[in-house]
Formats: sequence, structure tokens, C-alpha cells
Amino acid sequence: MDILESQGIYPIPLNKGTSLFGDLFFSGTQPEVVVSCGLGPFEKLKRTSSKIEISTLPMIQNLSFKDSVFKGEKTISTLTDLYMNDHQIQNVPFFPGVMGIEMFTEMYSLSSSKTADVLKDIEFKSAVKLQNIDSKDVFVKYDVVSQTLQLNSLFISKADSSRRREI
Repeated sequence: MDILESQGIYPIPLNKGTSLFGDLFFSGTQPEVVVSCGLGPFEKLKRTSSKIEISTLPMIQNLSFKDSVFKGEKTISTLTDLYMNDHQIQNVPFFPGVMGIEMFTEMYSLSSSKTADVLKDIEFKSAVKLQNIDSKDVFVKYDVVSQTLQLNSLFISKADSSRRREI
């Protein structure tokens, strides 16, 4: 305990923690993420990653946290995301902007245990499309410090696949 306390980490007493865990477990609370400003010598434990298997959050399949940024990932495909079939231009499926907004709200809910009431200053810059591929990974980043959300995917040039870049 002295080592933890010397680094500014103060664990709660065992009996209080056991009681609190029981209350949380039996009340069926939603997933919770605790963000700390620093972990001292335990900093290497700061990076976290987990697979999300909650059917109420279908737009986030994997969640990771690094350097105050949460990253939620999803693989989109016309086979699993049937709405993509209804959002096509010249037989090329596009990821609908409203689904990106849904990813934002799910990410915020996962990372803060709160419901997003308002999203503002939304900008659409580049369309995410499935051109000549079966699936594509999209990810949303939530920066806890700046309180901003951003949806990205990897762009792979048809002419030169080595020119991969994040858009």
C-alpha cells in the first residue's frame, strides 16, 4: 500500500470495495471506464484494449485507450451492415453519415457512461466507400481532453496500395 500511496494512488478499503462491487454487479450497471491523469511508475499499464460484445452498441466492436484518446473500431461490410446496400452511388456502397454519428454517440456512451444529448459543429469531409473491397475498417476517436470526436478509415489508392493514409 505504501508504494501505491507514494505515487498518489489511494485504493479504497477492501470491505467498502467488496460492498460496492456487489452493488454494481447486482444492479446490472453499464460498462464503466475510469480515466486517470497519471499512473506514475504504473504508466505502462495505461494502454488498454478490449473487445465489445454488447448488442446495444452495434457500431463499436473494439475499444482501446491511449494518451487520453479512446478509439472505437468497426469493420463495415455489405454482408453484415445491410444499410450499406441502400446507400450506393453507381453500385458503390457508401457509409452513411448518420451511422458515423451513431458511432460518435456509442463511443461517448462507452467512454463516459453518459448519453450524448447534443453533438455540435459536425463536419463531413470525405465519404467512406467500399469500392472493389468486401469490407473496410472504420474507427472513431474520442479525445477526452479536447472533447472532440473524429471518424476515420484507411484510404488505399487503387493505383498504388503503398500510399495508404488515414482519412
